[in-house]
Amino acid sequence: MEHSSQRLYFDSFFGGNFSSMLWKLSEISNVYQKKKKSRALASL
Repeated sequence: MEHSSQRLYFDSFFGGNFSSMLWKLSEISNVYQKKKKSRALASL
C-alpha cells in the first residue's frame, strides 16, 4: 500500500510517467559519463 502511493506521488511529480523519469535519469547519467570521459582525455 505504502509503495503504490509512493509510486503515484512520483508519477504525478515527474509528469505522470515513472518510466519516463527513469529514462531521463539514464540520459543524464549518459551525458555525465561522456563529460567525465572527455574531461579525462583533455587532462592527458
